[in-house]
Amino acid sequence: MVAEGAFGMGFVVEREQRTMLLHRVNFVGRPSSGNTVTWDYEGRFWLVDRPEDGSPAHRRSVRCPVCEKTLNFTVHSVEATSGRRTRRWVWAACGLAVAVLTPFALLVTGFGTIQFTVVLVVANLAFLFAYLSAYIAARETGFAGHGVSWPIIPKHVAALPQRDPHTGRIEYSREPIPFKRERPADTI
Repeated sequence: MVAEGAFGMGFVVEREQRTMLLHRVNFVGRPSSGNTVTWDYEGRFWLVDRPEDGSPAHRRSVRCPVCEKTLNFTVHSVEATSGRRTRRWVWAACGLAVAVLTPFALLVTGFGTIQFTVVLVVANLAFLFAYLSAYIAARETGFAGHGVSWPIIPKHVAALPQRDPHTGRIEYSREPIPFKRERPADTI
C-alpha cells in the first residue's frame, strides 16, 4: 500500500519504506539567499519495513552513518501514518476556527480592556496552535523519535521521498543532501 499527501509534494509512504537516514553536519545554519539559512545533511539510504496496517507501531534501531550513534525510531504503519496526518490537519482546522471566531466574543462580552486582552490572547494562542499543527501534519512521515516530528531542525532525520506532482520525479525532503556515503545504513 502506498499513501501520498494531497497538498503539493506529498511524502511517498510505503509498506517497505525507502528512506534516507540523515545527520545534520553543521551546528549553525549556513547563510544563503535573503534572510534564510541552510542546514546541510549527510547520510545514506535505509530500507525500513513498516508494520502491517492495524498493527501497533514498531521500534526500529539504526546506527547513524556519520556519528555512529544508535538511534531508536518508532515506525508507524501506512494506515496509522495517514490517520496521524489527518488528525493533525483536523486539529489545525479547529485551531484556525477558534482563532477566527474568538473575536466575535467581543460582540457578546463588550469591548472592555480585559475582554479585549483575553480575546486577543486566546485568538493568538489558537492561531499558533493551528500553525504548529499544520506544520507538523505537513511533515508527518510515520517516524517518531529524535525530534523528527517536531517543528525543529533535528540532528537526525529519517527523510521520506516526495513525488513532485508536476514532473513525477521523486525527491527527498531535506535539501541539500550530500551523498558522501551511499552504502545502506546498518539496521541493528
